[in-house]
Amino acid sequence: MASLTIAVILLSVLLSGSFFAVEVNGDSGGDGGAVELVSTVAEQREFDYFALAVQWPATYCSKSTKCCTQNGCCRGENSPSGFTIHGLWPDYNDGSWPSCCSGPAFDETEISSLLSALDKYWPTLSCSKSSTCHNKKGLFWAHEWGKRLPSSCKKHGTCSSSVTGDEYNYFITTLNLYFKYNVTEVLFEAGYVPSNSEKYPSAGIISAIENAFHTNPQLVCLNGALEEVRLCLTKDFKFRECVAGSDCPEYVSLPEFASLDVTKTAGGLISGADPAPFQLSNSIHKFLRGKSRRFKDLNKEEVAMGYAQLVIGPAGSGKSTYCSSLHQHCEATGRAIHIVNLDPAAENFDYPVAMDIRELISLDDVMEELGLGPNGGLLYCMEHLEENLDEWLSEELENYMEDDYLVFDCPGQIELFSHVPGLKNFVEHLQRKNFNVCAVYLLDSQFITDVTKFISGCMASLSAMVQLELPHVNILSKMDLVTRKRDIEDYLNPEPQTLLAELNQRMGPQFQKLNKALIELVDQYSMVSFVPLDLRKESSIQYVLSQIDNCIQFGEDADVKIKDFDEDEDQD
Repeated sequence: MASLTIAVILLSVLLSGSFFAVEVNGDSGGDGGAVELVSTVAEQREFDYFALAVQWPATYCSKSTKCCTQNGCCRGENSPSGFTIHGLWPDYNDGSWPSCCSGPAFDETEISSLLSALDKYWPTLSCSKSSTCHNKKGLFWAHEWGKRLPSSCKKHGTCSSSVTGDEYNYFITTLNLYFKYNVTEVLFEAGYVPSNSEKYPSAGIISAIENAFHTNPQLVCLNGALEEVRLCLTKDFKFRECVAGSDCPEYVSLPEFASLDVTKTAGGLISGADPAPFQLSNSIHKFLRGKSRRFKDLNKEEVAMGYAQLVIGPAGSGKSTYCSSLHQHCEATGRAIHIVNLDPAAENFDYPVAMDIRELISLDDVMEELGLGPNGGLLYCMEHLEENLDEWLSEELENYMEDDYLVFDCPGQIELFSHVPGLKNFVEHLQRKNFNVCAVYLLDSQFITDVTKFISGCMASLSAMVQLELPHVNILSKMDLVTRKRDIEDYLNPEPQTLLAELNQRMGPQFQKLNKALIELVDQYSMVSFVPLDLRKESSIQYVLSQIDNCIQFGEDADVKIKDFDEDEDQD
């Protein structure tokens, strides 16, 4: 008799308009009695790690011709609204997996208290008719645990029993991992939402998951559409690298869900209701409402639209290096961008300069002719640019057509984007020329070494946000030079009470009310957050670029052709 105690995270899941919670503590099998756990695996060596696989139902269902009311592909308004569980699989480091393990057959009564959650978050997507679906719920759970067959060969659940235990604990453990590592929420919040016209960079999707969970996921695609995301974990459920790599192309789709007709048979569709549209949860509706969208009057002639990044930040924060790396990345991926130099004091460039303010005015000339110092001379140059917006800038912009993407490398004098109106007027001129503009604020990650510097950086960024009134992406640059990245991670998702305690400890008691007000400003309004940028990693550059593209709706109007999916009905 093997005894197993599993402390399970409380599940508070909205099901049918109500909440339920499950708590397991002990070795009972659901009926209050002790259950003997399988501790030996016949002719199978011990597995090395787990793979948690979640699947995108719209991609899987697009290849399915099977349908019945119990099938998750055929539920209309009750169809899945996000990634669903495919399974929790024991795997070997050599890329193979155990597939023939001894153990008890699947017994639905063991998981009777979990059926509602399993039906919603772990549905079968390949059930053709009610008579083949186990108790009208589908055989997928039995398949993942170990089929109800007289054969001694069982599958994933029984092969992992040395860690997860009995049938109930296997399913409750998988549900807990699914809710704890919510891939749907991570991707939707990063802007990767269902669309039949958009294609998203695979590297951006990987980076979004890496930033959320600090692990490298494995992506699985079908005909250019994302089908599965797999997270690999050790036996104590800590993240580790997956053995297999992703098989997805550079850009993938995340298709919208269209429910199959429940009357579909092997001979085709019987006339019935139209497929139900993809149903988004309330949290996703809230997310989409928060995104700015551009609407067009179809009765009017469409106006050419350009796109622009305004790269700002303190001197030495890595703005020109960012522009150079961005150009190299886009050149390697076949994407055209144009870098514009707005620094009249710049001398050397690691990127081709499409437009150069020095053709209009240079800092050296101003200092020599007017006798001004570097700071005063720079302000004079920017005022001169402001006076010539309608002439020099407008003439230069005529060389760029619809959908051209400009990146403006700005000088690092903080007054320019904190309170001097020059850059604000420059931005307004771009907007009058029908450019969508995003401010990209760079802050040296080596500057963020303690709470006072972090708050200072937040306030400087917030000042620029208020001054320029633009969509803002804040970047922690030079992450490749940071030796203790854990210290930086504490400030990517900071705990407000921890920040306040550190501030009060470092400053006198007379500043406690001020400290509280500053922390509340940063926390409650959630206006300032930072994205880490490591220029050594192409995925990091792509993730930052995808965040900026999302802000300015770059590529939303592109026509994307998606191949028809193959008819492949088998589900592993």
